[in-house]
Amino acid sequence: MSLPRLDNLVTAGKLKVEPPARAEIEGLIRSGTARIKDAEITTLSLASRFDLAYNAAHALSLAALAESDLHGYALARQLEERSKGTLKIREGSLYPALHELELEGAIEATWTRAPDGRRRRTYSLTSAGRRTAKGARAEWLAIADMLRALLGAPG
Repeated sequence: MSLPRLDNLVTAGKLKVEPPARAEIEGLIRSGTARIKDAEITTLSLASRFDLAYNAAHALSLAALAESDLHGYALARQLEERSKGTLKIREGSLYPALHELELEGAIEATWTRAPDGRRRRTYSLTSAGRRTAKGARAEWLAIADMLRALLGAPG
């Protein structure tokens, strides 16, 4: 199926593109990272669609919390164990992600006591968080499949 050209869409009045954005869009189309379909630009570029570190921290946290409620340190250790030590999550990355997930309503935190008596926040998924976790998992598995295909790795 032949896709409409950017010029044809602009001329037909179906798409308005300002000059600075036009060159960027045309470059994306030429490089194959975007396509035009029915006067809609669909971006396929990972860099423009995803902030990988940000989204990965969110998705991994949601996946771990889907299995059990955890406090921050236990969450980081569980992810490290599941990755066989290849993933090291620093608290400086984890806690801001957990805070954002809490603000989004995906998780809730409650204060609990550690065995030594110290207070700590334990995180659990909300019902909205379970839906978000499911969607994030599907999205990341699709990205993994795409990367395997692009890199020629066995699936």
